[in-house]
Amino acid sequence: MAIDLAVALLKNGEASAVPPLLEPVAEDNPLASYTLAVAETQLGRFDNARARLERTPAARPAFPEAEYQLGVVLTHLGDPESAARHFRAAQRLRPDLPQFRPPR
Repeated sequence: MAIDLAVALLKNGEASAVPPLLEPVAEDNPLASYTLAVAETQLGRFDNARARLERTPAARPAFPEAEYQLGVVLTHLGDPESAARHFRAAQRLRPDLPQFRPPR
């Protein structure tokens, strides 16, 4: 339920409302952690998002959304080579989804 509300908040441009909602459950829930990282990315908290996303695949292997989001964060942090690795990982996991192509 909290994740659904967080996603709705993100879609409405209310990323600042997401951390208080998801921080209490993010450590034990990879989807909550990922959603919180998306909010942190939107808020410009790239180092926080990176740390969270780097832990997410270990908790939930084969999570292309997390791989892609980590690529986005690493692009913002000025590490295009590492970002490209994560974009490729997302593409390998879900080659059928065009949204996992690197941003231009």
